[in-house]
Amino acid sequence: MALEIKGTIIKKLDIESGISKSGKEWKKQSIIIERQEQFNKEICVEAFGDEKIHRLNKFEVGDTITILANVFSKEWNGKYFNSIQGYAFANKNAVSNTEVIPEDNNDDLPF
Repeated sequence: MALEIKGTIIKKLDIESGISKSGKEWKKQSIIIERQEQFNKEICVEAFGDEKIHRLNKFEVGDTITILANVFSKEWNGKYFNSIQGYAFANKNAVSNTEVIPEDNNDDLPF
């Protein structure tokens, strides 16, 4: 089940890249979304991989968008870290099926 996030882009972070433990290159870009909620308004959402980054970069700071995302936790050195990875990005209306990118296996994350 996907999480649907609606909000306004308030910040786009620089693209990060590196090499995973298995030797594969990876890239991700994060954005900060402000939702119309009373508490915890800001959420950081990652676009992981070239295709998702390309789709995300169709939007600018100030755009209101809808994101379909997966939320998961990974263990690293005895600590758990949460990630919200977006896989579909659309204008403020509902995400269309044509925007959906097949999910990939995230085993090559750097941690």
